[in-house]
Amino acid sequence: MMGVTDDAIVKFDEFKIEINVLGLRGLVSSGLLPVKKAYVQFGLKTLVPPLAGNSVSNVETQPGPFGANPTINTVVSFLMLLPESPLYAPSMACRVKDKIFKGFDGQLVGVFTIPIGEIMTAQRKEFLENKFDLDYLIDELTKIRDGKGVISFKPVDQKSSIDKSFRS
Repeated sequence: MMGVTDDAIVKFDEFKIEINVLGLRGLVSSGLLPVKKAYVQFGLKTLVPPLAGNSVSNVETQPGPFGANPTINTVVSFLMLLPESPLYAPSMACRVKDKIFKGFDGQLVGVFTIPIGEIMTAQRKEFLENKFDLDYLIDELTKIRDGKGVISFKPVDQKSSIDKSFRS
């Protein structure tokens, strides 16, 4: 029987996710009633493996103002264990719902997804690139402070840097 290698294990790391919900625009009801008070339901259960889905609950915004273009202006923030590998990068399914008559849950207005895994991977890559550049800068400044670095400065001669090719 073969043993389990480290490559077969999916590694998870805790991430803080903050979503700034500004508003919803152009909502159209699929039923008889117009859109009253729309809100967004973020499906956190879609970010975790099926076995862990029972331990997570979805997050909702408060129902916004009346109409098809509600301005919600809310920040939704939560901590979530997500896989480190881009291969398993999850997307979060979200639903736009409508509260009707005395706060009863109404109809589903629409659905969309947020590619949390792709965003996480892109931000991690950008962070590592910035970290590499800053580490290099700190090393060079440390060398200059210790008297081991070389300060090179070549002022640009404004007269010689002007392109004169357009003149005859």
